[in-house]
Amino acid sequence: MWTALTINNRITHILRTGAQGPVFIWPFFPHRGDELDHMEELLNDVLPGFGITVIACEVTDWNLELSPWKGVSIDGSMLGGGGADFLNWIQNSLFPRIDGLDIVSQKCYMMGYSLAGLFAMWSLYETDLFDGVVCGSGSFWFNGWSEYAKTHSLRKKASIYLSLGGKEDKTDHPLMATVGTRTKELETLLKADPLTERIVFELNSGGHFADSVKRLIKGILWTVR
Repeated sequence: MWTALTINNRITHILRTGAQGPVFIWPFFPHRGDELDHMEELLNDVLPGFGITVIACEVTDWNLELSPWKGVSIDGSMLGGGGADFLNWIQNSLFPRIDGLDIVSQKCYMMGYSLAGLFAMWSLYETDLFDGVVCGSGSFWFNGWSEYAKTHSLRKKASIYLSLGGKEDKTDHPLMATVGTRTKELETLLKADPLTERIVFELNSGGHFADSVKRLIKGILWTVR
């Protein structure tokens, strides 16, 4: 069962299953239906009794809080570049306030889908807080991302799970059409990074909106096994 608390004005939900184990920090948009219930149900199905903690952090302004710098989204809306503030909240507000979870002493991973997947991957280049990432359909079409990834390295040893829907780059949209190539390009760069402990890039059937929670669960399974 999820437990909700407010940490420095941000609503945060905590789910623990079984004994203490790895921690996954998951930025999510609270108005997308029953994602929390879906996450709990799937975890209980695929990892019964396995110790895991998911910390789901509500994001109220998706385009602002999860973009590492300013840009323009697929639909033409502005991306505000507030990622550094959100990462600072994770480091300086979330970590110190979670009592009883011993996050610092456990394996801790960032997890996200779409723009949150981009944010999760970016966080590995910006801080040594995390032992890896579960990145589903990361928005690697983001302006300047390829140049950024080519000029940055991981901050600590990490396990990296990348996934994408097989139909996501089959589009006439000039930005979205690049996401397959850019994800493969990122995989190549990460394989060459000496701090990459292990990495996989998995293609799923369907497009971008085909059960994002299920795709994240696949990443969790790969990470803990």
